[in-house]
Amino acid sequence: MSGTHVLSGAHHFGVNDCTINAASTGLKGICNLPKAQSSALDGSLESALWWIGSLKENYAMVFDNADTLSPSELEAFFPPGQWGNILITSRNSNMRCLTLPENSLEVMEMEENDAAALLLKACCLDPSRVGVQTEAVKIV
Repeated sequence: MSGTHVLSGAHHFGVNDCTINAASTGLKGICNLPKAQSSALDGSLESALWWIGSLKENYAMVFDNADTLSPSELEAFFPPGQWGNILITSRNSNMRCLTLPENSLEVMEMEENDAAALLLKACCLDPSRVGVQTEAVKIV
């Protein structure tokens, strides 16, 4: 997992170069976050996903470069619940089946500011809020 950034009160969880190993290892690492440790998680993937799904605040989960996984393999790493926003970047066009057609977007190469704006839009975050743009640029 690349790290955890806070975007205006929302958590950001990211897996770079998303493979089954990277996603599993990264999500298990969530059990070490101070907020998660107070929930007595057992360090397993399941407990990490349960904790994310139990959050009562908005969060963003990014699976970056999910090119080698099938949609069903990636979906196994989605937490339960309805507060989250999941962003998947992939060259695998089959990933479109994980969302509604209007939520899928083919993106060509873009500048850093455009990428940050897209991330904030996908996470439903207001780019004019203090610090949000700076954190988004760190993520992209």
